[in-house]
This record gives sequence, structure tokens and C-alpha cells, in this order.
Amino acid sequence: MRRRIFLFIPALFYFGTLSAQTTTEVRSNNLIIRINEEYPDEFTLSALTEHIDDLLSRFQNKALGDTIFRIGCDLKRKLAPEDRLAGAVHLAIKSKQPYDKILFVLICACHFNANGENGKPFPGDVEFQQVYNEGGLRSILTTMCEFNESQDHQLILLAEKMEKDMKLQGIKELMKKLL
Repeated sequence: MRRRIFLFIPALFYFGTLSAQTTTEVRSNNLIIRINEEYPDEFTLSALTEHIDDLLSRFQNKALGDTIFRIGCDLKRKLAPEDRLAGAVHLAIKSKQPYDKILFVLICACHFNANGENGKPFPGDVEFQQVYNEGGLRSILTTMCEFNESQDHQLILLAEKMEKDMKLQGIKELMKKLL
């Protein structure tokens, strides 16, 4: 069975594009190399590189027409501990790699709130928003993303500070500081 880790390659790619100047740097990102080391039988460097190249091609293809709703919805699943963003942060922690940019994207995802073509939110996102409304970002990080309150205390504090700064300064200003 293929591991869910492959699904958060887009998050690593996004992280890579924020911090890298060339596609070669994206392909040689330490977390991508770490995925290969962690799961050598499932994710060869050539398969990961091929997947990144496919993503580069798809991201540049405007004809695909992915809607913001489709890309951003289903937060409960996409922020699960072994999926996309939270999975990338968990692996970065385990690998002792920086994760602040991925964490920032995760925080932004927590604020995604849109309706589909039917005028209604994705059903799982309603529950996600309830958890956020009742307990805030900390609750999302500890329940949905499964970060440990004591072991990942610094991460949680950093996330809360980023969220506060994002609300005060705006997302564009915070992105400039992270870059």
C-alpha cells in the first residue's frame, strides 16, 4: 500500500518554490530527500523527481481549471497527520528540517472557508470549522493534525504567533517576512 506521504509532495513543492530559486533546488529539497530515506522501497528519488516534474507541468496548465473550492476544501482530510501539510511538518520535525514555511501554509489552510457550486461548504469542513471556532488553532493542531501539546509546544506557540501576526499584518506582509 502506498503511503499517504506521497500526497503531501505538493506541500513540499510549494514549500520548495517559496524558498528555492530553481526547479533543481525544488527537486533536491532536503525533505524530498528525507522521504526517500524514510521510505526507500516506495519512493525512489527518480519517482519523486518524476512526480515533482508532473506537478510543475500541471501547476502551469491553466486549462485544468481547478477551482479554489476543490483545491482548498476537505480540510479535515488534507490536514490529517499523515497527509499533505501536517504530514510534511511531522516529517520535517522528525528529520530536524525547517518547517516554518509549511506551517504558515497550514495556518492559511485553517482559514479556508468557501462554498462549492451548490452554495454549501464541503461537509467535512463544517466539522473542521466547529473545532476551530470552539478551540482555535491550538485545537486544530492537537486534534486534527495530531501535534503533541507538550512535545510540540514550540511549534504550537510559533503557529499561534504566526496566526496572530497574519491577522494583524495581513497575509502578504507575513509572507514577505518568511521569504
